[in-house]
Amino acid sequence: MAALISVALCTYNGAAHLSEQLESLLTQTWRHIEIVAVDDASTDATWDILRQAAKRDPRLRIMRNEENLGFAANFERAMSLCTGDYIAPCDQDDLWLPDKLERLLDAIGQHSLAYCDSMLIDDRGQPLDARVSNRIHMVQGRDPLAFAFWNCISGHAMLFRRELLASALPRRDVRFHDWWIAFVAASLGSITYVDEPLVAYRQHTSSQTDMLRLRQERGDSAAKSLERIAWLGALSRFPSPHQALFETMHRLAVARQDQWLCPAWWRFLRENSARLMAINQRESFSRFALKQFFGMRWRRRAMSKGS
Repeated sequence: MAALISVALCTYNGAAHLSEQLESLLTQTWRHIEIVAVDDASTDATWDILRQAAKRDPRLRIMRNEENLGFAANFERAMSLCTGDYIAPCDQDDLWLPDKLERLLDAIGQHSLAYCDSMLIDDRGQPLDARVSNRIHMVQGRDPLAFAFWNCISGHAMLFRRELLASALPRRDVRFHDWWIAFVAASLGSITYVDEPLVAYRQHTSSQTDMLRLRQERGDSAAKSLERIAWLGALSRFPSPHQALFETMHRLAVARQDQWLCPAWWRFLRENSARLMAINQRESFSRFALKQFFGMRWRRRAMSKGS
């Protein structure tokens, strides 16, 4: 019997592009699919679009949250409602090439997760002559340390085995569901990559991942450091053969908060530089490590003087 693929589609005020996306899902060459769409209490025409589409194709199952859960929690709910052998998270405003699911299913083999490249389009659907792989290195294999600082696997590009959900859910207070799933897949199994763009990935100012840096946001190094500590803490609590390594990493990152200089943290980064920098192709290790050598005590002192 053909494998059932569940598409976990999350929507929120996505009426502008949702019809196009639904068409690209319902015309996939892999026909044995269910689309589990969970609307996060939209206030525009999104729910009406979903209801009309569900009437036309029984493969689309729709649910609506009574109150807004937020992006990550809504995806968690959608994935938990999926019944397929494989799960493919889906955003409301992209376009999937017709053979996307079939190609990923062919590629996954014994791996835990397969993912593809994506081409970037603008808000009107016009090509931007760029791919995600132009900006970050796309990794594969079974090394979760590659996902400590960066992620290359967007939810819209992945297909993973349903069994991963038993370990990946509920999320451990992590911000990005796709980054977390990629980490879990590399920790417990392996990842494979299809080096072709099988998704048209729409970029606009409200995109969850700002690949083109359309939003002008000033970085707060202290806040980013705390976010990183929280992320590493979640990784360190995940039971896997790599847990001790992440426990060490988290301990050193926490210690950096109260240090002027961080030689032990810097040595850890240097010893694992190839693995840690596997995804980042925009910055040299030397530049990254130089910033990490200085502790956050400098930042706190500067902030106290400025207040």
